[in-house]
Amino acid sequence: MATSKSFGSPRFGRFAALSTTSGLVLAAALMAQPALAQTVPAAEDTADADKPTPVETAEESTSNEIVVTGYRASLQNAQGVKRRADTVVDVISAEDIGALPDRSVAEALQRVPGVNIGRFEKPSDPDRFSVEGTGVIIRGLPYVRSELNGRDIFSANGGIVLSFNDVSPELLGRVEVFKNATSDMIEGSIAGTVNLVTRKPLDRSGTHLAGSVEMNYGDLRKKWSPTFNVLGSTTVETGAGRLGFQLGYSNSELKSRTDASQIGDPCYRAPSLNGDCIRAVFVNSGGFGNAPNFDASNFPPAGSVLVPEYAGVRTTTLDRKRNAWNATLQYEDPTGDFVVTAEWLRSETTFATEEYALIGRRDDPTTPVIEARDSWQYDNSGKFVSGILTQGAGNAYASPFGLGGVPVDSLRFLRDTKSVTSDYSFDVKWNVSDRLRLKFEAQRVESDLRRD
Repeated sequence: MATSKSFGSPRFGRFAALSTTSGLVLAAALMAQPALAQTVPAAEDTADADKPTPVETAEESTSNEIVVTGYRASLQNAQGVKRRADTVVDVISAEDIGALPDRSVAEALQRVPGVNIGRFEKPSDPDRFSVEGTGVIIRGLPYVRSELNGRDIFSANGGIVLSFNDVSPELLGRVEVFKNATSDMIEGSIAGTVNLVTRKPLDRSGTHLAGSVEMNYGDLRKKWSPTFNVLGSTTVETGAGRLGFQLGYSNSELKSRTDASQIGDPCYRAPSLNGDCIRAVFVNSGGFGNAPNFDASNFPPAGSVLVPEYAGVRTTTLDRKRNAWNATLQYEDPTGDFVVTAEWLRSETTFATEEYALIGRRDDPTTPVIEARDSWQYDNSGKFVSGILTQGAGNAYASPFGLGGVPVDSLRFLRDTKSVTSDYSFDVKWNVSDRLRLKFEAQRVESDLRRD
């Protein structure tokens, strides 16, 4: 049935037309060539005239063979997958180990058009930046479905999607991003589907051993972060078919530090700064009010200025360590119509975060005020540019000696996270005939997450 469908597709029709045209041109060239190069043999050579024309030997024909590898082959492979797909799909392909860009799958996905990744530790926590990308959004929409070799895979992160920043890209051969769903794809995604395709030993015959070593230096942290990977595969040719074995290991570390400064809750206020925020709708801890205070014609009020409520600074250090293992066993019969694949993939990632911060706190509706010895600077639109925020000047109960100052909370924040995801899969593909294909798949996914 699949063969019948592929022969009836428009792509095959175009291919057949191009092949026929090329064949006609080639035939015309061959017919014209003897007429131009033909000579009349001499009398003494007539005995050899009936001998067959020498043909090019196998050694001579293979000497002109061009084998494309490396970066160009990766581009051609990705282009071929996009051309053969039945929907909108983008592909990142790597012919060699470690050739996928960046240090995680999430980082690699940001290179795909229409795909964005987060730069915060969590989408719900914009105060803390992340050196590595977290989360994947396709064409501005969340709820991305994740697959491993065309099968479901997930992480214990409160959802049904894989934490792509926990996956080592060195063990992958291709990443596919499906931006539209087709009828044969499993549902569960709103934005699209990301399929991670691992390497297989039968993709290349023979014995292969590859590895890579990488060092990253953080100028703020002043520490080195090593990364090394190794992948080995071999195939055994027998009369009963081919056997393939593959083992891979990846170890990646990242030590980073981020420094951040922020202002909190900027709002419109009277130029004298002696009142609370001027808001279009009344708001408190219970939510928004029903009746608006202003509309588009009179908000913000004339003469009002836009100033922050407080400011803060924070320094965060992050130690990330990721270990990934992969083992694959494959068998293919001599005809290539029967293939069995058994695979195991495990990813173990730990995050250790330590943070120090000084955060301003709002205590009454009149904060902040202009410090008496300072003059605030505003731009043409009335937005605060620079100045000193203070509070409680002259009140000895509010600040030491009545000098004033915005109350500040100092904090130290510690977090340790460990995520372990394991995938066991068994796959059988059998092409019984040109019109009948059988496939059997079995899979078990385990994911554990611990946060302290």
